[in-house]
Amino acid sequence: MEDEVKYEKIIEQARELSENDQLRLINDLSASLRNQIHYTDQTSRTSADYYGAMRGVAYEESDFEAAEWHPEL
Repeated sequence: MEDEVKYEKIIEQARELSENDQLRLINDLSASLRNQIHYTDQTSRTSADYYGAMRGVAYEESDFEAAEWHPEL
């Protein structure tokens, strides 16, 4: 419960900042998070990138493409 109070207080204080200061805060927070997370591969991948033999079963690229979710369809 105490964490929620701290979080709500921080949000309240952030909303009181000028727009420019809010943007600086967002930039600083994102830089801080990037430093905490170690990215090994920053490129987007689809399941088709992983086609081949998996657990002794051979898959074709078309199998993965058929399983891709396409919300626009």
